Amino acid sequence: MTALSFRQLDEQPFKRFHWLAVFTTGMGVFADGYDLSSIGIVLPLVLSSFGVARVSSIQGAGLAGSALVGAAFGALLFGFLAQRGRKKFYGIDVTLMAIAAIAQVFAGSIWSLIAVRVILGIGVGADYVLSPTIMAEHANRRDRGRKIGIGFGVMW
Repeated sequence: MTALSFRQLDEQPFKRFHWLAVFTTGMGVFADGYDLSSIGIVLPLVLSSFGVARVSSIQGAGLAGSALVGAAFGALLFGFLAQRGRKKFYGIDVTLMAIAAIAQVFAGSIWSLIAVRVILGIGVGADYVLSPTIMAEHANRRDRGRKIGIGFGVMW
């Protein structure tokens, strides 16, 4: 891109497209926050659905930390891959998060739920890398900070 192209992007008014970009990337951030926060709230229900009254410290740590471990790996992996096309990998990210979120419902044991949450975490980590970058790329200079603030401060 030339300097003229960047100037055109930086000076354009905030349009419907910008709101759609905030909404799209913001919903990814919302899903991240929901998935990471909800396990602590629903853990007693999850355990009772497996017929488990108590979990070992390893199982508890696995349930609580599996998505975070996956997020660290996903951020590193997708940070590298995003250099080859953010939009393409953002689509993969959203698909991965959606499939893993639904797959949690079908987990047959605590260990399979932990495995699915690691995969979900990979999508969350990818989203942490891709969403702010895509959001910032599609914002004009005047509204860039506001747009990221809405997308992350409000949606998470």
